[in-house]
Amino acid sequence: MNLAQAAAIVGYEIFKIACRPVGFQARKKRPASSKVREDMYSHMETVLVRARFLDESNPLRMMRDVRRILNSAEMDDRDAKIVRGMFRKIGNMIRLADERIRELESSQTA
Repeated sequence: MNLAQAAAIVGYEIFKIACRPVGFQARKKRPASSKVREDMYSHMETVLVRARFLDESNPLRMMRDVRRILNSAEMDDRDAKIVRGMFRKIGNMIRLADERIRELESSQTA
C-alpha cells in the first residue's frame, strides 16, 4: 500500500466518524406502524379536501405524492401524532371559517 492509499483510507475513516449522528440524531426510531400512518393519511386527506387543496372528485391523485413524500421521512409514532395535531388545528380553523361564512350569509339573507 502506498502513502496516497493509506492517506485516503485514514481520511475516509475520519470522515465516517465525523458524520456519525450524535445526541438526539442518534436515537433509534421505530417506524410508525402502518395503522398509525394510514390513520394519519386518512385524517390529512379529509382536511385537505375540506381546505380545497385536494380535488374532491379525485383526492388520491395528489395523495399519492403526499404519501410518497411523507413515507421518505421515516416517521415514528410521535412524528405521526405531531402531523395529525397540525392537521387537527387546520381542520378546526376551516370549521370556524365555514361557520363564520354561514353566519354572514344567513345575516345577509335576513
